[in-house]
Amino acid sequence: MRIYETPMRIYAMSMSWFVRVFVLCLLQAQCGTALSQNPTLSNAPLEKPAVLPRYTIISVRETKGVVFQQSQMPDGFVATGITLNQLIMTAYKIPQWNRLDGGPSWKFDKRFDVQAKLDDSDVGRLSKFSRQERDEMLKQILEERFKLSIHEEKRVEPIYVLTVSSKLGPKIELSPTSGTDGKSRIQYPIVHSTKGQLVGEQFTMSSLANQLSTIMHRFVADETNLQGRYDFKLSWEPDDEQPKAEGSLETSPVGRYTTNSHIFSALSEQLGLQLKAAKGPVEYWVIDHVELPSEN
Repeated sequence: MRIYETPMRIYAMSMSWFVRVFVLCLLQAQCGTALSQNPTLSNAPLEKPAVLPRYTIISVRETKGVVFQQSQMPDGFVATGITLNQLIMTAYKIPQWNRLDGGPSWKFDKRFDVQAKLDDSDVGRLSKFSRQERDEMLKQILEERFKLSIHEEKRVEPIYVLTVSSKLGPKIELSPTSGTDGKSRIQYPIVHSTKGQLVGEQFTMSSLANQLSTIMHRFVADETNLQGRYDFKLSWEPDDEQPKAEGSLETSPVGRYTTNSHIFSALSEQLGLQLKAAKGPVEYWVIDHVELPSEN
């Protein structure tokens, strides 16, 4: 038995190493296949975002008209009676007017008729871009015709935090108009706002926070952790009092529009949400330079 003991051990050891090498090669082959099929795991270059087309014709004329309309057309963009403030807020996706700082007073007062068209070769591409991407294209109008330069900055200041009521819990329900896959059939929320009432359809909580920011004249941060889109109706008794959030000893300053204190209890009783006073960073857009557009 001793004569064959060593050769058998050698044979067993060699077979063991053969199996290990074979398994290692098999795993490497599988990993290589997975890497080649999944670009996020390999060194293959990621797909670059689409390059937005540029307008070849841009007309901007000052107007005395006060009726404001804007439309995304199949071949470009058209607006009548638009202010510089409105155009900047659309292009830079600024959610509240008071978060656009700086610039001349005429950014609110002077109105313009704007028409921008693409070259015929680019018109076909336009339908493939989202509304957000088409809004992004408006920056070209601002840069070329208004000579706009702008920067973003964050400022720490008093804010409100929107949370779920710790006493009642959420009383807001998901929108029934979402598709069977849980996604909305519309791209933007629908809002009807009057004094003392806010009606929303297909609203995310961040959209609701943006609306409340406008009403409260103070930035509202969404910390509800509620996902999806919601329909709701919020009503409160309008008055001229300054609002005061839970935990706050001071009131917020009255802004350009009337504010009221009853909205806090309305949020809690009707939607199961609450506003709490806090301090936090708020993003602002600051105009560095802008000019009246020259004649076309």
